[in-house]
Amino acid sequence: MSEIETCPTCKRFTETGRQQLALRHRANPISKIDLSRPLEFILADLRRDMVDLRGRLNDARMGFTGWADQVQAVEGLLTCGIIAMHGLVEDAKEHRQKWESASGPSDQPADGAK
Repeated sequence: MSEIETCPTCKRFTETGRQQLALRHRANPISKIDLSRPLEFILADLRRDMVDLRGRLNDARMGFTGWADQVQAVEGLLTCGIIAMHGLVEDAKEHRQKWESASGPSDQPADGAK
């Protein structure tokens, strides 16, 4: 395994070092998600997972009403995250489309499938 490039003075990762770390992580992600897909599709899948989790929390809140206030607070946090993820998905999609129009089409299918 190669050494990750750092600044000789402060020992922080250089831009090249950060890129080396990203490539290393993409080869073996901790969560085992498929990082070969465009970012917008990965984020959209994660957002759907958040929506599903929020729905399951709602079921728990409705089934255990004594905990409703505490569960509702977590549901609210997820709602904020879901809204933020929507913007992030749109930004990633726009970025990919601009990059592809500048450099030509990608070899990846437009729907993010393998």
